[in-house]
Amino acid sequence: MKRLSILLALAATLSACGGGGGSGAASPSAPATVVDTRPVVDIVPTVGDFYSYRQGLNFTTGEQSLPPTPEAMRSYTYAVRQVGDDGSWMETVALAAQSSPSTEFHYRADGSLMATKEGSCSVNYTAVTYLAPKDTKVGSEWSESYNKVDNGNCSFETEVKITNKAVALETITVNAGTFDTIKVVSTSLPLPYPGYTETREKTVWRDKLTYRLIKYVNRINQVATDGSKTSSIVSGELIGYASAKQGRRNLNIERFACPWAGSYSGTYSGKCEGTVSETGKLDADCGDGLFSVHGDIDVNGKGTFYLTVNGVKGASFSGAFESLFSIGGAWSAGTASGTWKLERQ
Repeated sequence: MKRLSILLALAATLSACGGGGGSGAASPSAPATVVDTRPVVDIVPTVGDFYSYRQGLNFTTGEQSLPPTPEAMRSYTYAVRQVGDDGSWMETVALAAQSSPSTEFHYRADGSLMATKEGSCSVNYTAVTYLAPKDTKVGSEWSESYNKVDNGNCSFETEVKITNKAVALETITVNAGTFDTIKVVSTSLPLPYPGYTETREKTVWRDKLTYRLIKYVNRINQVATDGSKTSSIVSGELIGYASAKQGRRNLNIERFACPWAGSYSGTYSGKCEGTVSETGKLDADCGDGLFSVHGDIDVNGKGTFYLTVNGVKGASFSGAFESLFSIGGAWSAGTASGTWKLERQ
């Protein structure tokens, strides 16, 4: 019952919000509606923008809490990799230190989600699904219902029905800073799975201007056919980001934490694979053990690296990430030398 997909909780945190209308007039017996006066802004991001989160996960079975797992706390980063001439864009997200490929998210210029892709599994969204509607006001309520067309061996549900309500405008402070947000509470209708049903209750705080996720608390409730219950709470908050259009950023080492792969060339040539840890440690193996690259990266992406050849530590050298997506440098071993380069996976 405890599915691996809960760890990312992407279905709960990334499911976008649909459009909605305003609320009724105020009366003496009800507080006046808070008017959302945010300006209409260009939400299309810039290549290199990123948003990193720290996620926590708690399980309970009935009233019994389960021991934490290594996956209970994990960071992950959305990285904007492509922006088209028409304003559409693609970004990827991957859990830190996880070897599986990144998940791609494809958006139209208005922020609606077109498709996702993870490995051999791709999903097209048949209805317009937004990160957040521009006309959302406190008190707005709306329903979201869409089908997903599965083009691969995916384990996602094919139909999603969610009710949403914008409940407050709040200024909140998280690890990455202080943000003016709109708070939205969402609930899904029961989703059938083999042997159990599942409901999701989601509370998110989105930045008022960019609609980006700032904080979330998601409860996933599962009821088995034998009546036993399992509940998991997935929560997280923004720990680092960069937005070129806003001119704001709060850099964090965790944005580099993911699998990296590439090649080396020169006297010898071959492939390299490695990872960057959440503390900024780079370890990559090249040439089936011919040599390896190690080093420590700072919050700006700069670091000191060294090669290990046949188990012997070589000379160190300085380097830096060319961008959020690639890093490289020179290597040498005796009279042999060349270059190496790794790309974000």
